[in-house]
Amino acid sequence: PLVAIGGLNPDRLDGVFEAGANSAAVVTDITLSFDPEARTREWIEKTDRWR
Repeated sequence: PLVAIGGLNPDRLDGVFEAGANSAAVVTDITLSFDPEARTREWIEKTDRWR
């Protein structure tokens, strides 16, 4: 499996999967967010079509 990591945000996610990644590892975008819980929900919604 190909895992994308580094510099990811929800706006870049479609390109990551379209380029062939099987999964995305995300840390900084969530932990540095003003509201990490809301950002996590945003990631979950954005990744729904790729699951």
